[in-house]
Amino acid sequence: FSGQGTQWAGCGRELYDADPVFRRAVDGVEAHWREHSEISLREAAFSAPQEALNEVSLAQPVIFMTQCALVEL
Repeated sequence: FSGQGTQWAGCGRELYDADPVFRRAVDGVEAHWREHSEISLREAAFSAPQEALNEVSLAQPVIFMTQCALVEL
């Protein structure tokens, strides 16, 4: 799994919209994350501005979520 610097605004959005396996995996990570946080990783990945995604507290979990979903493919 990569570290910070690999994230970009909108990362994973097209794959989420097109691939049901990727979508299920993202939604699964999102569900677990939301048990502990009010922040939506899915919304952050798909809609947050790049400046927000550069913050460690958001970038690291978004990268983790995206890469977990990629593993499922």
